[in-house]
Amino acid sequence: MKLVKKSNGYYYARFKGSDGLQKEVSTRVKRKDEADQVVKESNLEALELAAKAQILTADAISKIV
Repeated sequence: MKLVKKSNGYYYARFKGSDGLQKEVSTRVKRKDEADQVVKESNLEALELAAKAQILTADAISKIV
């Protein structure tokens, strides 16, 4: 999982979904330190592992975040 900044100025968390393809979820913030905090508080790394284990779909992860 890594953070990427899009041309609109918002940070997105990029991760691999249960299908093995890369997915992106908006953090809805424009500052990197806030984006890091959003990812940390949402426990996105654990959700990515669950998606790899095919427990959660990318749609479910984006709704949780």
